[in-house]
This record gives sequence, structure tokens and C-alpha cells, in this order.
Amino acid sequence: MTRVFKTLYAFMIYGLLYLPIIVLIIYSFNDSRYNPVAWQGFTTRWYVELLGNGQLLNAAFNSSLVAFMSATIATIISTFGAVGFF
Repeated sequence: MTRVFKTLYAFMIYGLLYLPIIVLIIYSFNDSRYNPVAWQGFTTRWYVELLGNGQLLNAAFNSSLVAFMSATIATIISTFGAVGFF
């Protein structure tokens, strides 16, 4: 019984985490401009506008660069720490 409860609990937690992301992805293809809840039709217009906005692309590039550099530096520091620990 506890195995069933743990499995059900895990599915509930994953649903709580991933359901908003799935809903956001689905509604990102909505054609409605001012009422995001009412489905007006399927479109990729918002993604075309996103790819045409240079400032947003520059911000995404800078964020990716910072994430890559911080992950690289953290890996190097932790590797030295692990080698020094042993």
C-alpha cells in the first residue's frame, strides 16, 4: 500500500511541477492577442515576432553565456575541491 501511495504522490508532485509548463506551451500558440484564455486559433506568429526582436535574442544569448560560464567555473572549482579532498 505504501508503494502505491508513494507512486501516486510522485505523480501528483510531477503534475504540479509540469502542468503549468505544458499549459504555457499550449497557450503560446494561441492567436488571441488580448485574451490569452479564450482560444482563437493556432498560430506561430508570436514565435516569429520573438525571433525578429534583436533585443530579446541578445538578452537570451547573454543569459546563456552567463549560465555556461558559471556552470564551467563551478565545475572547475568543484573538481579541484574533490581532488583536494581526497
